[in-house]
Amino acid sequence: MMPNVSIPFASSHEIAHQKGFASEDEANFIGFLACSNHEEDFFKYSGYLYMMIYLGNTLYKNDMDLYLELSELRSNDVLEDLKIISEFWDTHKKEKISEIHNKTNDAFLKANNQPEGILTYSKVSELFIKAYKKGLIE
Repeated sequence: MMPNVSIPFASSHEIAHQKGFASEDEANFIGFLACSNHEEDFFKYSGYLYMMIYLGNTLYKNDMDLYLELSELRSNDVLEDLKIISEFWDTHKKEKISEIHNKTNDAFLKANNQPEGILTYSKVSELFIKAYKKGLIE
């Protein structure tokens, strides 16, 4: 059901969990690393697309004007993929079910030594920026 462009990143994220990386930010970052270092361009694109989404969400919260300015630089193909992803989640998300899922997932994460709960998903931005500053990723 998931859009094709989401599959490489989501699969890499879940494999990171299976390999013992429990926190969502770590699994997201490892998913990005796995995709961005893959030999196939489609995997690379998926990883960078999702990292762009996470970084964009963080930027939006901190500097909406800069986010909007940078968003204008996205290609039509990227915009179309973002639209497909957004429509997928809009179609498959029911407000009440989503609220229950978020609360359950938040409680699960907190019970598993992730005190920030679902907020840890967005902490991948911090990991990316630190790695970038150290020259570990391009």
